[in-house]
Amino acid sequence: MGGTSSTAHALLTSLADPCLAEEQVLLQLLDAISPGCVRPCYVLPGHTKADKESNAKYAVSVARKVGCFVFLSAEDVVSGKPALMLMLLAALMARDRALQAAKERAVLVGTGIAGEEAVSS
Repeated sequence: MGGTSSTAHALLTSLADPCLAEEQVLLQLLDAISPGCVRPCYVLPGHTKADKESNAKYAVSVARKVGCFVFLSAEDVVSGKPALMLMLLAALMARDRALQAAKERAVLVGTGIAGEEAVSS
């Protein structure tokens, strides 16, 4: 994304990590939660304030598009306050968990196990 190879990953050391303000980590998380939702052509390097703001707007937009409940704005994300970042990461984690649970239910229904469980309970 944004000039890096598709296998390069940003490292996060804490919720106060400055790399969160560049939005690379958030966009990578979003792409991991919903593969293909982040279009690399819209991701900027994040070195300038304008890049960070653009990436933050895109990250919030993509998060909402994939079904995350996001209660903060792009400006909140750019500020990089640990409490706000925790809230955003929690929303991403909740969405990922919901998607994983849906996949598990689909597998159970496809194998007939879900129907047997309903009959036995």
